[in-house]
Amino acid sequence: MQRKTLIALLCGLLAILLCLGTVLVVYKFTQQEDDTQIYQQKLDTGKKYLESGEYDQAIASYKAAIDADPTNDEAYYQLAILYKDLNRMQDMKLILEEGIAKTASARLKNLYDFYFKEFQSGNNQNTEDNGDINIENTDDDKNAEKGKINISYSNSRVIANYTFKDYVINYKNADLNKVNNEYRYTFTGLRGVVYFFNSEEGESIDFAGNIPFDAVRPNYVILDDLYMMFDGVEVGQRVKVSDLVPLGASVTKSQAYDNTLGNYVQFVFNNCVFEITVDENETFGMDSTHRLYSKFGTGAGDIVKKFTNVISIVDATTGRGVANADVAIREGTNTAGTPVFTGRTDSQGNVEFELYAGTYNMEVTCEDYIIETFEFEVYSTGICSVENITISPELQDAAIRIVLEWGDYPTDLDSYYIDDTGRARVSYRNRQYYDGDKLIAELDVDDTTGYGPETITVYDTSRDFSYAICDFHNTGELFSRNDVTVKVYVAGESQPHVFKTPGDSSITDPVWEVFEYSNGRISYTGTSGQGSPTGNK
Repeated sequence: MQRKTLIALLCGLLAILLCLGTVLVVYKFTQQEDDTQIYQQKLDTGKKYLESGEYDQAIASYKAAIDADPTNDEAYYQLAILYKDLNRMQDMKLILEEGIAKTASARLKNLYDFYFKEFQSGNNQNTEDNGDINIENTDDDKNAEKGKINISYSNSRVIANYTFKDYVINYKNADLNKVNNEYRYTFTGLRGVVYFFNSEEGESIDFAGNIPFDAVRPNYVILDDLYMMFDGVEVGQRVKVSDLVPLGASVTKSQAYDNTLGNYVQFVFNNCVFEITVDENETFGMDSTHRLYSKFGTGAGDIVKKFTNVISIVDATTGRGVANADVAIREGTNTAGTPVFTGRTDSQGNVEFELYAGTYNMEVTCEDYIIETFEFEVYSTGICSVENITISPELQDAAIRIVLEWGDYPTDLDSYYIDDTGRARVSYRNRQYYDGDKLIAELDVDDTTGYGPETITVYDTSRDFSYAICDFHNTGELFSRNDVTVKVYVAGESQPHVFKTPGDSSITDPVWEVFEYSNGRISYTGTSGQGSPTGNK
């Protein structure tokens, strides 16, 4: 009897333990599921706060996500990038160190190495190097960006929208080669041929004036190569058509045949139609035969209506939008007339306006910033000639700020502060230049995706120095563009010194030595043995 009772007790105890184990397992998985949901919720909330410019709340949300799952590297990465954009480099360094320790993430380590491996501990002095401008592009971390293929949003927009008048205004120096009834134009800064001819869609040519109508789009454009349409593609690399779909391309025709192109694939991105010769694996190279044209056809549409556009006002030292900046837009180049538009930027630095096609100037004023005036154009197709406008915070004491801006191509231009011995002291490789404990100059923003700003601030102006630009990927397009601009702000001066490239496609060198600063004066050099772009003060 006692034996049976003992067995019954043991069985009961075993059943209780099994039930308890089941409960613990269920609890464990439920808890893991809850933590995953919390992590994703906090991560999504952080991104929403970031988009709305509420940076403190975004930081708090990313930290909460890390608390929910310390082994996932995404929140560490997003928080580190936010700290970088806010110029909180020490906070960026600490969060990356924490993330690397807890996740062993390769991308966190790469980010850490890129921004902090060049500096010694303590006062962040830059390490010794040869001080040369890096034309050969041996920095592995930065070269890693070359593997990221993107379709150029800005250049595809040009193909989709520009009319003949837009090409003439924006690229200038139109050279005509008439073949039968085809009007083939080449333009400075555009490495290719723009074709106009009458078709079933309608008439494009004004035969009385022997010129295309101002408001018609090209029948198609053929470029010397496709590098300006695809970012991140290395020489000789082939691109899979299937890889373009995640980038937003809509592939509408596969392995069609054309007498000119042979077997080709057609796809649409940003209202630009691409027709590119492909091989049997549906891959193509940057030298493939191609045609590019507008999804809208050659017709001009209604060109007398107002068009809505958005311009972003950007801080030169952070690359982020400036909220609550007052904007006044006037017609033409008149900076004193009655504004046709007044408004204020939103929390992300954007201002939306509605204007007819034409030339305008914009005045931007904001507390603690230098007042800026910019010219821009709304083309007859409705698009605006600029997307971002950079303004500089007011300078303290005797500082100098150098701001580099350009278009979407080349994607990566680099700024160099060179001391009086000819040594590059500040660049993407060495973001800060110290003499002992004294900060002499630093790179505020390093832009690698086009447009800029890329900014260097010089704190010690008692030293002579020079400033140069290098085309990191050596595209040969540095001087051919007419949108590469350097603005030099000097404390106590109301207007910046402005230097621009000439838009000369015959100059293919990767370095532009822009100006020298000596005995308190800025003098334009424009020399590097590689041509002399124009500049003005």
